[in-house]
Amino acid sequence: MLRTLTVFLACVAATGYSAPKPKSRDNFVPYLPTTVGDKWLIASDYGSGFRDDLIYEVTAVELQDGALLVTRERRPVKGTARYISKQKVSEAGEFLLEEGKDRYDPPVRLLPMPIREKDTWKWEKRFVKWTWTAGPEEEVEVPAGKFKALRIDGVGEADGTPAKCTQWLVPGHPTIKTVLWLGNDKIVEVLKSFTPGKKE
Repeated sequence: MLRTLTVFLACVAATGYSAPKPKSRDNFVPYLPTTVGDKWLIASDYGSGFRDDLIYEVTAVELQDGALLVTRERRPVKGTARYISKQKVSEAGEFLLEEGKDRYDPPVRLLPMPIREKDTWKWEKRFVKWTWTAGPEEEVEVPAGKFKALRIDGVGEADGTPAKCTQWLVPGHPTIKTVLWLGNDKIVEVLKSFTPGKKE
């Protein structure tokens, strides 16, 4: 089950700066952190008393052909394992380029842009496929605070296991909350803290 969870949630050296946004994107704020040094803590509850905290950090941001290439690192609070992923962010959406040893060509579009209520989209990658529908904005309270967040609902499968997922998204922030069902197993992730990086 943990292998399947890793496949689902997977939801480079640091350059030391925050990449500037193109003039055409001055009002564009994606649904993820995009400043080097942005750091956040996610608390996960897998049920049966099994809990875990993971630290995420944006380690590099590059501007390339009108898009931001965002590299982030995931590591346990206790331990030294590092997991690197890279996404491309533009007005066309958020695209997954790399995660761990996997490379995606073409990139996987995780989110379209803009997102409006009742919009639907699909994506799939190794072992995983999802169909998503955008819902309304809702007020969500987690340890990091209270947020007005966009709700998205997904149905899919991993390794043949039926799955359902609801996430709450806020522009410029990590995912605020995730409720994931893998068969009969429920996993809940919440944002415990978020520390913005220094913008230069």
